[in-house]
Amino acid sequence: ANLLAGTALHKAIETHLKGMGATSLDESLRAFDTIYLEWASQNVAADDKLSWQNTRLITQKWLEAHPINDQGVVTGWPFTISTPDHVEVGFELLLTTAEDGTEILLLGRLDVLGDYQGGYVVDDHKSTGFINQPWFDQWPMDCSIDAYVWAARQLLDKPVLGAFINGVQFSKLPSDTTRKCKDHGTKYSECGPMHAKWELAGLYERNEAMLAGWKADADQMAQG
Repeated sequence: ANLLAGTALHKAIETHLKGMGATSLDESLRAFDTIYLEWASQNVAADDKLSWQNTRLITQKWLEAHPINDQGVVTGWPFTISTPDHVEVGFELLLTTAEDGTEILLLGRLDVLGDYQGGYVVDDHKSTGFINQPWFDQWPMDCSIDAYVWAARQLLDKPVLGAFINGVQFSKLPSDTTRKCKDHGTKYSECGPMHAKWELAGLYERNEAMLAGWKADADQMAQG
């Protein structure tokens, strides 16, 4: 459920961002539903944090809070998206060549390539059960960021400065009809959607020495 809900979130955000302001909220949420509605309705309890209703509502609140205009400016993001082609960018790059001549490729997908301070940044969407300090602490040395930044530098003609993490918390939104929320002064059943949580973490910079270390380790692992 975690993986499929995350995939549905990715698809909704992709649909939203690629529209550059022309995609409706309903259209983006239909992209979410296509992936998750039927499966979750049959396999996830309605009161679970990963239920279709709960994850869809959190996705909806994220989309509403992050409108994008036709210039690629996303509310709350310090980088812009210059073209829809910079959303969900697939890559297939030569990583190294084995001793027998076999080419070993690095395959992946960059969620967003953002224009930032004269160069580019990678943005990676991550759904998670909790956005807390341990969640933030994992990213500064995370090897997946190394891989994405290395790949982006092979593809682009301007500097790739590092990565941001777009974290979306798939936790159970409160819905109690009797208890009162101390933050909003109303019953939880009324303010539940306002408890949806997300964070844009970064910038996590990567210099040449860091990427060279990652590349050497990746080459060694690929060689077996």
